[in-house]
Amino acid sequence: MIKNPNTSLWTHYEENAISRGNLVVQILSKHMNLESAQIMDVGCGTGGLSLALARAGARVKAIDPDPVKIAQAIQITNLYDSIEIMQGELANEPGSYYDAIILNDVLEHVKNPHQTLRQCGETLKKDGLLYISTPNKWSLLNIFCDPHYSLPFVALLSRKNVKRIITNYLKWHSKQKKDFPQLLSFTQLKNLIDNNQFEWSLINTTTVLLALKEPEFLWSRRLHLNIIKKIKRFKLEKFFIKFINDRHGIFNKFINPTWYILAKRV
Repeated sequence: MIKNPNTSLWTHYEENAISRGNLVVQILSKHMNLESAQIMDVGCGTGGLSLALARAGARVKAIDPDPVKIAQAIQITNLYDSIEIMQGELANEPGSYYDAIILNDVLEHVKNPHQTLRQCGETLKKDGLLYISTPNKWSLLNIFCDPHYSLPFVALLSRKNVKRIITNYLKWHSKQKKDFPQLLSFTQLKNLIDNNQFEWSLINTTTVLLALKEPEFLWSRRLHLNIIKKIKRFKLEKFFIKFINDRHGIFNKFINPTWYILAKRV
């Protein structure tokens, strides 16, 4: 294999896991009481988000199919009895049990997003919350710099073709690696959520306003962090936030690189 040039990006991403968790905590706490809430963190990775939720008083079940990440998650959360770590995927969960479910950068990685959302709906309590973040296939920013591999046009490809490029041609991963992303369009995402009978809204503006106070809540690339530092240095936050919106229009179909969504089981 050839050394993946994105290694430092993903190292920084994992280092910021607790910060991203704190962002989710702040968002959820506006809509529910986290104290003793039952929350499932699907695709928990190294466990930073689960740890942030537990620190806020929640009881968390954290699941991920990657045994290496699960081992890391166990290591950083072992002081918290309120966190249950399990290797695997979303399946066989009790009905109407969880107060909230987190899909943070997860939908693009699962082979059947419809099934994942259906299972979330079945295991959430009535009026339970579903938090979703996922990158935009048709964002011009992602088309020219894919969020996972920093390559042009890869964001538009199927999972099969992404794997072919990354393993066969670039040799950044072995062919045994199972997890390769396939991004969604806004229309695909909307249909998935609507068809699973969630009441939902975009929360991009709220998310970015929180992240402007703590940029590592949201951004991992050094370039993006430097841009945000300059925006804050020259007091351009109000100008910047004018470009962000929560409408189902051009911005969220073709510009916004990542959607942030809060959905409710009805």
